[in-house]
Amino acid sequence: MLSLVPWNHRGPLPEECAPQAMMAEALGLTTARLNALLKDKIGLFSLDALVNIATRAGLSVRLLVK
Repeated sequence: MLSLVPWNHRGPLPEECAPQAMMAEALGLTTARLNALLKDKIGLFSLDALVNIATRAGLSVRLLVK
């Protein structure tokens, strides 16, 4: 199974990590948008887009508003 979680960028790319192009395609993003997300630039994404990305990554999303 390929991991969508980025590695620590200090060591070699683990075999189980997918190339960014493959991850981007799986998440329905361009490589530029995935790169922005991996660099913690989440302000460039709407909440709706982030929820969709998380869902495509196999995560469940729950929003709690107080």
